[in-house]
Amino acid sequence: MKNTLIKLLLALAPKRKNQRSGAPRILVVSTTGVGDSLWGSPAIRALRKKHPQGHIALLTSPIGKQLFQNNPYLDEIFTLKNPALLSSIKLLGTLRKKAFDTALIFHLSQRPILPLVSLVGPSEIVGTEGINKGLDHLLTDPIEQSPIH
Repeated sequence: MKNTLIKLLLALAPKRKNQRSGAPRILVVSTTGVGDSLWGSPAIRALRKKHPQGHIALLTSPIGKQLFQNNPYLDEIFTLKNPALLSSIKLLGTLRKKAFDTALIFHLSQRPILPLVSLVGPSEIVGTEGINKGLDHLLTDPIEQSPIH
């Protein structure tokens, strides 16, 4: 039922796909706990190395904000507070204005996050399939699950 309502709302939402040229604008999404957030640190460093002129932002939990607030590879951090649905609604306008080209879903645990990212409007949403609470159809570039870390 929850996913049916989400699908209906997404179908009614205006579509916006970024067609920006130049340096990429990347939104990294990691809204889980300490361990999963820490695992994402080397990937953020690698993103900055690959895109030194790009804009790299992080959507994370309050604990993630504490972990990453001094990370030199990030340009900005957006914090998703509880309840996730209300916080998502509040962040939507701000995130849409940032015109992200790509969203990289590292890990999320709350159901509203992937629909939020979809509504933000990146042309690419990359994430692991099979772990998104039945919302894999929102990934534009699904990655097959692998037992290798």
